[in-house]
This record gives sequence, C-alpha cells and structure tokens, in this order.
Amino acid sequence: MRHAGKHCQWVRGAPVDEAVSALLLEVRAPAAIDVALAVQQEITQRVDQVAALRGTQLKHAPSSHRRYAEWTPERFRRWAASIGPQTEGLVIGRYQLNSR
Repeated sequence: MRHAGKHCQWVRGAPVDEAVSALLLEVRAPAAIDVALAVQQEITQRVDQVAALRGTQLKHAPSSHRRYAEWTPERFRRWAASIGPQTEGLVIGRYQLNSR
C-alpha cells in the first residue's frame, strides 16, 4: 500500500474543538434555557391543577376523610410534642420529620 506524499494541510485539533464547542454552546444554551423554563412552567401548572383537584375532592369527601387529611407532618409533630419530648423525638425519628 502506498502512502500519500506531504500533507496538504495540518491543523491542531484542540483549537478546533474549543471553537466548535464555544459555537455549539452559544447556539444551544439559549434553546436549553428556553426548554428548561417551559418544563418548569408546565410542572408548576400541573402541581397547581393537582392541588385544586385535591381541594375539590376533599370538599366532597366524608368528614372523617377531611379530618384525616388535616393531619400534616407538622401537626403530627406538634401533637407528639404536647405529649412530651420523648414522644416528639420518637415521632421525629420514626417519620423523619424536621424538628423545630
């Protein structure tokens, strides 16, 4: 097999890689930010929809279900603290609630 003669052109790869990377970031970064913002907006809208739906469902739920839904982790921790510090510590540790 014969090899060609002299190279007609030779370019170092690192500067080319840097230039291409910079160009891609310049072109793609705004698009990526736009996509991320659109996704965040969609998630926020869905969370709001779920919260509204949950509120609607609770309005029509039996009173025992509504009372159960009122027991948030913070309310449960306060209830345990009203019994005593050991009970509060047990509840915080068992259910991994944040202490005050």
